[in-house]
Amino acid sequence: MEQETKDLPPTQPDSIDGDLRLAEEVLRKDRKATAEFVAHHADAVYAFIRRRVMPRPEAVEDLVQETFLAAWKGLANFRGEGGLRAWLLGIARHKVEDYYRQRLREALSPGDDDSSDESVVAPRYEEQLDRTRQREEIQRTLASLPEAYSTVLLWR
Repeated sequence: MEQETKDLPPTQPDSIDGDLRLAEEVLRKDRKATAEFVAHHADAVYAFIRRRVMPRPEAVEDLVQETFLAAWKGLANFRGEGGLRAWLLGIARHKVEDYYRQRLREALSPGDDDSSDESVVAPRYEEQLDRTRQREEIQRTLASLPEAYSTVLLWR
């Protein structure tokens, strides 16, 4: 067993020690280590995010980039307790949550579409009133559900 670990390259991402070494090398701005870091983990991060935001494929790549940027900024905080991949997927999970929170805020905030055309004001007012009633009904329904279910529905 010891012979197998000695044969591993120093930055093997499958071990905690290898993850710590790789993180240290990336922090030292080693380009090869940075490329290895991305190569070993980009597919997993991409797949993780893609499964969670698939109806919005344009958001997937942005979230992957945000995840890696946040990882590089916070890499000094990586303690190696769960491995780099698990740490990165945790960051990705937070980025996806932030994405859905932002989308939810945008959906729940009233529109800023002011129009000076009086012939359009009445229908727009009625549409906005209907949307407001719908939002209130949705909020009441979500409030009556257990938190786990309402969170899942909000994310969708």
